[in-house]
Amino acid sequence: DGNYQVKPPTPYFAGGDLVGRVAALGTSVTKFAVGQRVAASVFRGAFAELVLASTSRTYPVPVDIDPVKAASCATVFATVAVALTIKGDLQAGERVLITGAAGGVGIAAIQYAETIGAEIVALVSSAEKERIAQRAGAHQVLRLDHMTHPSDDIRVALNRAGYDGVDIVLDVVGGKVFRGSIRCLRPGGRMLVVGFASGQIPEIKANYLLLKDITVIGSALESGFQRHGPRLYEIMVGIYEAVARGQIDPFV
Repeated sequence: DGNYQVKPPTPYFAGGDLVGRVAALGTSVTKFAVGQRVAASVFRGAFAELVLASTSRTYPVPVDIDPVKAASCATVFATVAVALTIKGDLQAGERVLITGAAGGVGIAAIQYAETIGAEIVALVSSAEKERIAQRAGAHQVLRLDHMTHPSDDIRVALNRAGYDGVDIVLDVVGGKVFRGSIRCLRPGGRMLVVGFASGQIPEIKANYLLLKDITVIGSALESGFQRHGPRLYEIMVGIYEAVARGQIDPFV
């Protein structure tokens, strides 16, 4: 409907993620071969028969990975890798709260955080989504649809589940969920702003950050590619290898 922050010229081919075989190479490309199976992340054009992809966003895909699962990885796992590792510095043993945890980014965040060795709390809004989050590997699931005032009730629900707080929040929802989940951070905690699925962009007073001793970090995928490309590429290659080992099972 034209409200997204990036507006490509029309008409254009949609699609951001793909798996296919290399049809041709640029004259300076040496890391791939014609006919090689690869995955790629492109801003648009993935649904076309041929697409031009940058080598910095194209990854070798092990032959035993289901192509549909492989195609579902690039954007969501790159998004969570930038947020949780590059921006949030999530460590093994830390506790992370993931909002919108039954969506594409949320599920990838659960699975990725599990490979790091984090303790994972998922926030969802229905029984069906609770089952999805549990299947993805969440250790604890909180139900937003059981809350009257999320700004207060998320922290209450977390405490009732036996947790004194979290080290990181990955938020894709915004609005009241942002306001409620930021209150769950321990001192030194990091709030990762990834999106606003609710359509509501929250605001926070700076004195609250000072009193709580917490950090709010914006995490944008495109910036991650541009500023941390080599590190992100290495992480993504490792993710496809984890899929091949069965350590990650992408949801479609």
